[in-house]
Amino acid sequence: MLQTITRFLIPALCCSVITSFAETPEEKANAILEKANETLEKAQIKANEAAESAAEAKKTEEAINNIQIGGFNFSVGIGYESYNTPYIKDAVLHGTGTDQIVVVTDSYSANTSLWLTTNYVWDALGSDWTHPGMYIGVRVAGEDSNVFDAFGVGAMVVLRREGTTKDNTFKSVNIGIGKVWHRTQELAYGITEGSSLPASYTQVEYQKRDESSWMLMLSVGFN
Repeated sequence: MLQTITRFLIPALCCSVITSFAETPEEKANAILEKANETLEKAQIKANEAAESAAEAKKTEEAINNIQIGGFNFSVGIGYESYNTPYIKDAVLHGTGTDQIVVVTDSYSANTSLWLTTNYVWDALGSDWTHPGMYIGVRVAGEDSNVFDAFGVGAMVVLRREGTTKDNTFKSVNIGIGKVWHRTQELAYGITEGSSLPASYTQVEYQKRDESSWMLMLSVGFN
């Protein structure tokens, strides 16, 4: 009886052990494969997140460098505006009694200001690195000025920056000259520098008026 049990039990145990040892490498391989897939999925997610962050950073840079309003590309420029007559910023009365005279203490005949410009370039004209163009702009900041209180238009020379192509016309340094329409300030009617204050005034007063003059424009184009 014992021999019969032994004869059937030992082969069964051996078969079980052999089967156990045969399945273990496959299970291990499957586990390693699953872990590798999980690692690849995590890496792909991180790569996608990095690509989205890079795209957002590029959009932010483009938004800073190349302002878009109504389909037009705008860039920041520095304008050098001239005045037909000096802009009188400040004047005082010097002396006492009837000997008082008007003295101008602060004035200027030209001034720099910050401009928002849009440019048009004729790519078909000029050389590989220089092209003619035109600019239109408005003043956004300057001494004693309000936003959009000056307008300018003129011709310019576009100097394409290194590394750009003819299809990338916005990467450039632009030098322009043109007309500017702005406001100027002068002594009120009847008040003259170096003279006594007219009897109709009790203090130095000013008047503002519009004028057209000339300006230089330096701007940088981006893409």
